[in-house]
Amino acid sequence: AEVAHETPANHRSKLRRMASAPASSAAAPAPRIQWRVAELTEQAVIKRGVLCLEERLVRPVPAADLQKLPMRRDGSCMLMQSSFFRRLLSGEVELKCCHGGDVSSAQRDLRHLSCEQLLSIRSDTLDFSTDSQSHHPHSNFLTSLDHLLFPKLGTNSLKSSASSVANVDLHAVGFRVTLLLGAVAMLRQELREGGCEVSELPSLWALKFGELGFGLVDTDPESPAGDCMPTATIFEDAERPNIDKLIPAGKRLAVVADRSSGAAKDRRMHWSIAAVDPSAGDDVLAALDWAEVAAPTTQRRLCDELADVSKQRNCRIATALTSRFPA
Repeated sequence: AEVAHETPANHRSKLRRMASAPASSAAAPAPRIQWRVAELTEQAVIKRGVLCLEERLVRPVPAADLQKLPMRRDGSCMLMQSSFFRRLLSGEVELKCCHGGDVSSAQRDLRHLSCEQLLSIRSDTLDFSTDSQSHHPHSNFLTSLDHLLFPKLGTNSLKSSASSVANVDLHAVGFRVTLLLGAVAMLRQELREGGCEVSELPSLWALKFGELGFGLVDTDPESPAGDCMPTATIFEDAERPNIDKLIPAGKRLAVVADRSSGAAKDRRMHWSIAAVDPSAGDDVLAALDWAEVAAPTTQRRLCDELADVSKQRNCRIATALTSRFPA
């Protein structure tokens, strides 16, 4: 049976919760629960993930520490535009209000900022539209910020991998972990609004990290240091038979089959999520195989993206012709 819950209109999303049948009639395993994340733009979900990370990693940091900029051994600041970033990090100014020349001059200094500082700036600019030509410097600034932020998040979350860290696409790891956090936050909100137990949602997730293969992500790790950064473990196909050893006893695993399509801002999410319980006899390897088969091939994804680009181009041409030759 399918129970649909509509989220607030501003998300324009639908998150569906489904109860699946037992895997086998011969055995009576614990009931599995499935969810779907659909009709959401990937951009909206990644924004939610950034806000989740800002709440976990930035808010606990004292304001004075967040505004501390890296220094050289001689005591001088490493940033050429230090005053610009101090005002930005303190909230004295907003990026959208800054002059384009100042933004361009400060862009090179982004590489010296910490993960928390980059995350703080990015979370304050999530609703800032840079489509206007006058905001071209701001757009470049935020693009550079993203290229620096996601690899740092990937480094901080990567617990272990089959390859050395140097051979891992840290940007892909950071982006996928952030995307997962956003999806989990939206699912939790949907469960609360539907009167369901949020505890039904597993904290351990398995999903594809592009060409890296599958990875396990613990969205709520227990850390003595109080670190709330999700942990990610990447494993190769050859290591898949040993995945059971990576799942703590008594924990369920949420397996994601990613059928998302589209490109850039128009990319839309379509996740099918199955919960498996190894302690109840559920076959984790079969669930991973299901997720891999359900996901579209690289060729199919490329075809979908080309179709979306072509559709957008045709719409722009039609709009231009209409404005030039009105009826």
